[in-house]
Amino acid sequence: MTTFPLDQAAAVALGCGLVSYVAEEASVRSLLIKGHALAEQGLRDPRRYADVDVWIAPESVTPFVESLRARGWHERGPNWVLDRVGSHSITLVNDSWPCDIDVHLRFPGFLAPDEDVFDELWRRRTTIVVGGRTVTTTDRAGNAAVLALHSMRQERNDGRDDEFEHLVGLLSEDDELVSDMLDLAAVTGANETLAPLFARLGATTRPGYRPSARALREWAARRAHMSRTGRWLSYFRSLSIRSWPREFIVAAWPSADLFLQDHPEVPHTKAALFRGRVRRLVNGGSGMIRIAFANVRAAKRRRTR
Repeated sequence: MTTFPLDQAAAVALGCGLVSYVAEEASVRSLLIKGHALAEQGLRDPRRYADVDVWIAPESVTPFVESLRARGWHERGPNWVLDRVGSHSITLVNDSWPCDIDVHLRFPGFLAPDEDVFDELWRRRTTIVVGGRTVTTTDRAGNAAVLALHSMRQERNDGRDDEFEHLVGLLSEDDELVSDMLDLAAVTGANETLAPLFARLGATTRPGYRPSARALREWAARRAHMSRTGRWLSYFRSLSIRSWPREFIVAAWPSADLFLQDHPEVPHTKAALFRGRVRRLVNGGSGMIRIAFANVRAAKRRRTR
């Protein structure tokens, strides 16, 4: 039998249908997010997508991943960094598909308990058609919040990112959608994380879930720098002090095999590995400085309230 390679755009569209079918077959609650969902709901212009993003109910992540594994999908490979600092999604690949599937366990910026966040987005669910198949996604307010949090994942993006600006313009003409987002933010612990967006819109947040000071610090640290420095800080806070020296050495100057797990694109030469590790140290140091300044700014904002 002759087989034909999948075009990436077609693979992503088919992948949306695949995750929906697998979820239904396994009786798993799933929500397609980002990508096609944003375009279908008019929140972002259509574009080419490289992966499928699906958010799975917390209690069903394992059976869903196992169902995809049975169809030839597997995790990209071991990664010692993510084993330590964690990740909000599991990336699955298939040798026959030119796209990834990102299985979301949560979405950064929604700070209420994972099950509460998913339940609220699921309560708001609707359907769209992708690749000729009906798939489930959250409503426009849910996907707009996802887009806003994704756009604001670095501090410097506030008000200067094209995607963020497009969303601000769209929301400024849709009071009903803004009101829906305010309700959603109150339930999902996103009042603080979406504050830059609401400030641009002149919208006042509503009483709701109040995240812990630690959760807010971790969000601020995540946004302060493109590196994983903020998540490393959270990881070290979770350890006993006696573990810090050993873990710091591993984090700052990992062995060649560990470094290549996280950076498979780096040539396997001593010179390239040395340069890569130095860049890692410089990037981490830059992240520490930006996080320190972010903490100072946050403290000033709290004092002026």
